[in-house]
Amino acid sequence: MAADNSICFTSERGRFWVAPFVGSTWPRAIKIPVEKGSLKGCHPGIAPDESFMVFYSIRPGALSGTETDLYLTLRRPDGTWTKPRNMGPRINSGYYEFGARISPDKKYMFFIRSNGWGSSTSDIYWVELKEYLPESYRSPEGILNGHRDPMKKRAVMKQITGISSIQAPAEPIAKGPYLGQTPTGPIAQVFAPGLICDTRPHQWESHGHFSADGNTFCFARRRLVFITENTDQGWTTPVRIKSIPYRVWSPCLSPDANSIYFSRRYDPPKGWTLHRCMRTSQGWSLPRELGPPFNPLGAAFSVTADNSICFITDRGRFWIAPFVGNTWARAIKIPVEKGSLKGCHPGIAPDASFMVFYSIRPGALDGTETDLYLTLQRPDGTWTKPRNMGPRINSGYYEFGARISPDKKYMFFTRSNGWGGYSFCDTSDIYWVELKEYLPESYR
Repeated sequence: MAADNSICFTSERGRFWVAPFVGSTWPRAIKIPVEKGSLKGCHPGIAPDESFMVFYSIRPGALSGTETDLYLTLRRPDGTWTKPRNMGPRINSGYYEFGARISPDKKYMFFIRSNGWGSSTSDIYWVELKEYLPESYRSPEGILNGHRDPMKKRAVMKQITGISSIQAPAEPIAKGPYLGQTPTGPIAQVFAPGLICDTRPHQWESHGHFSADGNTFCFARRRLVFITENTDQGWTTPVRIKSIPYRVWSPCLSPDANSIYFSRRYDPPKGWTLHRCMRTSQGWSLPRELGPPFNPLGAAFSVTADNSICFITDRGRFWIAPFVGNTWARAIKIPVEKGSLKGCHPGIAPDASFMVFYSIRPGALDGTETDLYLTLQRPDGTWTKPRNMGPRINSGYYEFGARISPDKKYMFFTRSNGWGGYSFCDTSDIYWVELKEYLPESYR
C-alpha cells in the first residue's frame, strides 16, 4: 500500500497493478509495466511514494511453489520501470523470501523468511535499503525525528545480518548419557518422550543419531534438522540448524559432530542428492552438495566411526564410500544378497560389522508398511542372509531409518504411519532398542 492509500496488487495472471485511492474509493486499476521476463513475479511491496517496488519470484531452476527470492525494480521519471534485479545473498537465502513491505521513511524493508508455505517455520526480517537504492530514491535523513531508531529493537525482530532475537539462557532439559533416559531393553521404546519425541498424533520426529562421543544428538522434526548437546550443565534445549532448508531427509552427524549430512530432492527429476553442512566459528555453514560417488543416491545413508558413508543407490544396491584424504573418492559395493527384499535406508554399525535396513513387508504393496532386517559382515568380507528383526521391533507400521549407537549397544530407528512428515498428515517417533539379544556376542 502506498502513502496515499493506493493499493498495489498482482492479478491471477501475475501482472502488477495499482489502484489509486480517489474520493474514498478505488474506482480503477492501472497496470504497472514491469517487464519480468521469465520471472514469476508475485506479492508486490511498493514504496510509499511508488518510486520502487520489491516482489518475489520462484528461484531460477526451482519448481513452481518452491524456494523464492526477492527482486527490486525502480520507477523511472518517465513512468517506465527498470529490469528487476535479484537483491542478492545478504537478503535471499536457501529458503522462501516474500511479503516485502517498505517502511514509511523508505529506509528499511521488512519481509518474511520461511521454510515453506503451509505448516512451517517463519520469521519477520528487516534490512536497511541504503546500499540497494540509488541516492535519488532514498528519503532525506531525519524523517522520523524524535523517534528511537527502530534498528535498535534487536530483541523484537531478527536482522538480516543473522543476529537472532535476544534470549535468556535456557535450563538444561536432561542430564546423563543418552539424554538421561533409563536404558531400554529388547523391546523397542519411544526415545526421550516429552524431550525429543512428541507422542501426540500428527507430530513428526525421525532419524535420531548420536555423535561418536555421545554428546551431540541430531534428529529431524517436521522435516527440519535439530541438535541438542551435552554441556557441563546438561543437555541443551534442541535448536534448529537454520542453514539447513525445509524438507530434508535422513540427517546424520559426522563422528566428531562438526558436520551434518542430509539428503534432499532439490531437483526432483535429478533425484536425491547428498549434502554436508559444517560447523564454523560463525555457526553452521550453508549446505554443499557432495556429488560423486554419491550420485545417484537412493535418499538414505549412514556414517561409520571413521566417517565412511554407507548409502543405497536408486537401484537398491548398498555401497560404502571410505573417507580417505579428507574426501570420499570412490564407493565399494556391499555384497548383501537381499533376494526378494527391497532393501533401503542402510544403518551401518560404527565399525561396519553389521547393518540394519528396511524392506517392504512381504505381501504388502510397494511403498506401504516396512520391516527392519539385520545382516552381519563375516570375517571374509561376505554378508549373512538378512533376517527380519521380529515383532519386538517391527510392527504394523513403517520402521525405517536405523542408526546404531557409538557403543553398538542400541539401535535408534523411526516408526511412522506414513512417509510424509507433515503435521496435518503423518505421525512419527524415534524409537530405541537394546541390541544384545539380536547380535552374536562377537558383534557386540
